[in-house]
Amino acid sequence: MSTLNETALQEAIMKAGFTFDDEKSLIASNLHVTIFSALFTGIYTVIFGMTMYTYLKNGVRNRYLVPVTMSIVYLCNLGILGGEWYDTKAQFVDNGMNRDTIFFSIVDGRVVDGGMLEGFSGILNAITLALSDFLLIWRCFNIWDRSIRMITIPMLLTIVEAALMLSASIGVLIVPSTETSRLSSLNKAFSAGIIIAGCTTLISTALIAYRIHSFLKHQDILTKKFSHIMDIIIQSGALYSASILVLGVATVLNSSIVEGHPTVLLITFNFWANSIAFPLAGIATNVMVARVTTLSDSTNPSKSKQLTRIDFQHSTAQSAVQLSINYHSQNNSSREADGCVQDQAAKTEKDPNQQV
Repeated sequence: MSTLNETALQEAIMKAGFTFDDEKSLIASNLHVTIFSALFTGIYTVIFGMTMYTYLKNGVRNRYLVPVTMSIVYLCNLGILGGEWYDTKAQFVDNGMNRDTIFFSIVDGRVVDGGMLEGFSGILNAITLALSDFLLIWRCFNIWDRSIRMITIPMLLTIVEAALMLSASIGVLIVPSTETSRLSSLNKAFSAGIIIAGCTTLISTALIAYRIHSFLKHQDILTKKFSHIMDIIIQSGALYSASILVLGVATVLNSSIVEGHPTVLLITFNFWANSIAFPLAGIATNVMVARVTTLSDSTNPSKSKQLTRIDFQHSTAQSAVQLSINYHSQNNSSREADGCVQDQAAKTEKDPNQQV
């Protein structure tokens, strides 16, 4: 960056259609997004700690699939924040000779490190979305009585999205910055992965919400309608789905940046969509796990909670078997008691003088 002629750089920026106000706006937005990401990750840290404590305290012992998955997603988010922090430092310190150099390093991030940060961030993003979708699908799998048929499409979409995003991110690490056509294709592949992730979350969320709604509509919930709606939103990860859909729109619009027609509005929109979507993916799934764990810990769940109390560790099948055993045991005891009473009554009729 330091070897670039300042006059030539300023002419290139003006030729691209950017004004002085555009430069100030984008630099300010980039700084605000970094600060917001740090604050949002702090909130995520608190929620993650509380969820892990709740799950390990009330969850099924010796089953670590869910807490390990949540931990990996959290660590990936920390890595994404670290990348943003490093990128901001490189923009304002290493390339902060003047406003033009800072602006240019924000618009074309590959001038900072040759695309290394972009590639590694893409890998972390792919892992975050794939594992968050996995938790959502695992919830869907359990709430539909462990039906593989119900999760077939979401699972296939998750595999496709992970493959596209990982291959695109690895390609960014390998392809030189001079091959703009190949970089454009990789960016489109990554955008396609984001869109597929949005479809995955939408399908999984719809299946979970429909299952819960189908059960609750038969209950007397008119007095608590709002609370049950909120419960459906939390347990189905609806906020996560909404954020991924917004991110999908941002990536589609952001494709024009790689084609050489960037605008400050699109760049800023993409910044904010990324800073919200990936931490929210972890936060929403953590809240979902905490809610389900809390319900599954209830000793006497009401009818409106019998479906939603399903946790992530085979509680549906175990609860169904236990309820069946208790039901048959109680019926057998009742039949035996009734049989004893009937036998005693018959003996009394035959011998009225017999003492009971």
